[in-house]
Amino acid sequence: MTPVKGKIELHRGRNLVTWLGPDDWTIDRVVMGIGRAFVKAEWGEKRYLASNIRAVQARQTVKRGDALWIDVSRRVNWLQPADVMPTIVFAGSASEDVQDAVRQDSVDAMGYFSDEFGVQPDGSLLTVYVAADVGPLIDAFEEDGIGTDGVHRLWYSAGGWASPLGYIVLKLEQWGPDYSASQQGEGDHGVGRYVLVHEYYHAIQQQMSSTNAAQWLVEGGADWAEAGMRLIDAESSFTAVLAGNRNSAASPDAPPLDHTERIVGT
Repeated sequence: MTPVKGKIELHRGRNLVTWLGPDDWTIDRVVMGIGRAFVKAEWGEKRYLASNIRAVQARQTVKRGDALWIDVSRRVNWLQPADVMPTIVFAGSASEDVQDAVRQDSVDAMGYFSDEFGVQPDGSLLTVYVAADVGPLIDAFEEDGIGTDGVHRLWYSAGGWASPLGYIVLKLEQWGPDYSASQQGEGDHGVGRYVLVHEYYHAIQQQMSSTNAAQWLVEGGADWAEAGMRLIDAESSFTAVLAGNRNSAASPDAPPLDHTERIVGT
């Protein structure tokens, strides 16, 4: 029952597909990842319509492996939460404790996306590189046959990045004591946990459509997902986490939106 991939292509009309996610999810949660294209789901003697979102049918459950007839109004990619974990490659020296922390953060992030959004990045198509420095990262890339053009520039200009080629890069130091989120009143996790969530979100974007869109949406979505994880960890409020960004954006001195888009900023 372990799927090769959780991405299912739905064509307009009726599709026979398998639910690859966890047992006992309610049908409203199951179809959440389809979005507004969802019309109707049928399995066994059960039936659920998009218009029944507040009806008792929405609480009917689905088992992993169940066959579903899914009706959609247009072609759409459905990235199910298939619970396939990405391969994590540690480039350079990393203690067992740090490796355990990174792996646990990956599990938590996949669960977060599943619970909050009904989708996950497809781990069977994704490799996560956690690098101690740019040198070991380049060595790991070369060993795996990945091009290294521009790696130095990205390493020194970004906290991490997601590539449409199917990999994510994170910096090992972000799980160190100097990057403790507790210093910002956001729990006991390393900052790397939230960079990981941010880049996983980009992986979802790349797998389901692309990141060739307005950068304030591409990065804004990832920032939103990252902030949501911080909130869960800190049990605080959106006001505390996003007040600085909101106040800056609302300031009379803030640049107009078209300027922000031209400079491809976040």
